[in-house]
Amino acid sequence: MANKSAASQPTLVAPILFQGSPSQAVNAPTLFIAFIMFVGVTWCRTTLKAPHVLILAPVILVVALVFLRFMMTSTISYTVDAERIHVRRGIFMRKFTSLELFRVQDVTLYQTWWQDILGIGTIVVDSSDLVTPRLVMLGMPNPVVFRDDLNRAAIALRDRKGIREVNYGRV
Repeated sequence: MANKSAASQPTLVAPILFQGSPSQAVNAPTLFIAFIMFVGVTWCRTTLKAPHVLILAPVILVVALVFLRFMMTSTISYTVDAERIHVRRGIFMRKFTSLELFRVQDVTLYQTWWQDILGIGTIVVDSSDLVTPRLVMLGMPNPVVFRDDLNRAAIALRDRKGIREVNYGRV
């Protein structure tokens, strides 16, 4: 009889329900404000004949703000598998967070009128986790389906593990 080492054993990988980053469409308000400021700066330059120094400072500030928002959004990564939600974020310093699905208590969708038009939304996950009691997932594509899938996965995992939720002190 041959010995099988631990390295030769197959590892079980939970199926991935969602993997991706927030949509850059969450930055639409920032881009709109940048556009309005650009129009205002252009108007000041042509109509009021303002000096270049007074025009250049707001333009640099707006470009830096738009770039920072773009980088903050592009460095967030979500992975949801059958057991956990993994979040990776950060520009200069990475932060990795995991939230067990069986700890999910409530999943709420917030969607402004412009997010509805763009097909994105903000998903807020409330949990019984002490480290991550609330997880906010910005710019989620197809948020209604994602919310329902996340709820179903959390309930299925609790049923599979035989976990029941008891809230003391809540009505």
